[in-house]
Amino acid sequence: MLSSLPQARVVRAQGQLIAPPPRPKDPPTRFHNEMRENLELLFGMAPLFAVLALAMGFLYLVAMSGSR
Repeated sequence: MLSSLPQARVVRAQGQLIAPPPRPKDPPTRFHNEMRENLELLFGMAPLFAVLALAMGFLYLVAMSGSR
């Protein structure tokens, strides 16, 4: 049971005990790539949506102010 716990790896280099360099990261999966693209699209379109919502609000206010 205790053997399943991760253990620190130590190597001896020139008489000194040092930790080895970290393992390179795994390449991102297809799911991660798609989620990243969707988030980029969402945050990229947010300013456009805000400007359009503001313009629609102004148009609504103008239309309602002249309907007396």
